Amino acid sequence: MQETNRIEFERELNERFVRTVVSFLNYTGGGEIIVGIDDNGAAIGVDDPDTVQRKAVDLIRNNIRPQTLGLFDVVADKIDDNDIVRVIVSCGQQRPYYIRKKGEWIIDIKPALLSERPTKRRRKEP
Repeated sequence: MQETNRIEFERELNERFVRTVVSFLNYTGGGEIIVGIDDNGAAIGVDDPDTVQRKAVDLIRNNIRPQTLGLFDVVADKIDDNDIVRVIVSCGQQRPYYIRKKGEWIIDIKPALLSERPTKRRRKEP
């Protein structure tokens, strides 16, 4: 398995996870984040899929604007007997979507390969 412009791997939930969700919301066609996969595509799993699912939903709801209700689905799954969590993100209709970071709302525009660094950053007041 390998990353593409619509599939991103995360070992665990972190700040990059939220940035990737925003990128998919702002990207035509959306995408999928698989938590519990390393950057080489190997399934390493997550310890507690239920906790990871709840945390993913909280990170998305509390750190992204405009609201994302109905634009994502978080499901537990297994790959090679390892528990993983899939976050399926649809393309948002209220683009652009922003990330809350240190009290500011920021949009990160990423290049075609989402694993690369952002190419442009703009700030917007809440």
